[in-house]
Amino acid sequence: MPAGRPRSQEFFRGSGRNLCAQHGIRKPGRNGTDPVTPSIAEPATTAFTMNAAHAHASPPPRRQSRSRPPVLPLDSPGASAGPDWELERAGRTAGWVRIAGVDEAGRGPLAGPVVAAAVVLPSEFALAGLDDSKRLTPEQRERMFELIVDAAEGWAVASASPGEIDTLNILRATHLAMARALAELQPPPDGALVDGLPVHGLPCPHRAVVRGDSRSVSIAAASVLAKVTRDRRMVELDSEFPGYGLARHKGYPTPHHVQALRELGPSACHRRSFGPVARLDVPR
Repeated sequence: MPAGRPRSQEFFRGSGRNLCAQHGIRKPGRNGTDPVTPSIAEPATTAFTMNAAHAHASPPPRRQSRSRPPVLPLDSPGASAGPDWELERAGRTAGWVRIAGVDEAGRGPLAGPVVAAAVVLPSEFALAGLDDSKRLTPEQRERMFELIVDAAEGWAVASASPGEIDTLNILRATHLAMARALAELQPPPDGALVDGLPVHGLPCPHRAVVRGDSRSVSIAAASVLAKVTRDRRMVELDSEFPGYGLARHKGYPTPHHVQALRELGPSACHRRSFGPVARLDVPR
């Protein structure tokens, strides 16, 4: 392990299945300026960028999916055309050459990290059926994950921990995870397309795009990377904290999860500032 790097960080490797605590985040050349956001080099969580040649496939874990928007087979004649390259083309017209798509997963759950992904795709990259990750089945997301990381010119996945969520609030923690992911892209992007509203503290210029994961190929790809990585992490946390059903509901406030919280109390991976957890009034 390189000298000086703390062992208390979560580090997302390429496929997102394995997290280890033996690497630290590289301090970026350009830091964010949001005065209320901790440095993206702080040792709570980290990101990882990997060339496509180093990506490795891994078998998808079996999981039960919670309710989601209707899903159509990828080859269904009624399936939506999905996101396109219009926003990326506009960015290039404005002078951006290397453009990253950015999205997050896990703002609403009661447990686990919030995860953000940033990905730079080859121009006009096409993947049949790519869409907002919430509109895809777990099997579709797993398959697309491997295809995206194989094709990407650069990609990174980072997170903010439950403790950071409780300290900062979920919005600022999400922005922190996005900044960490973007800071890990090498070379850095000229600009980013970010799902949702404007974000403070990013290390590069960005355009915020409401419902961007259904409009931009790059954002849709980032949504898949973030969602798959977080789901895999929740499966791991289910083994570390049994009894809550984290592998099944991924930390969302299902009746089973809320009942388990009443019976077992919060675990170390729960967000103490979120209502159903906070109302238990368990000492921290």
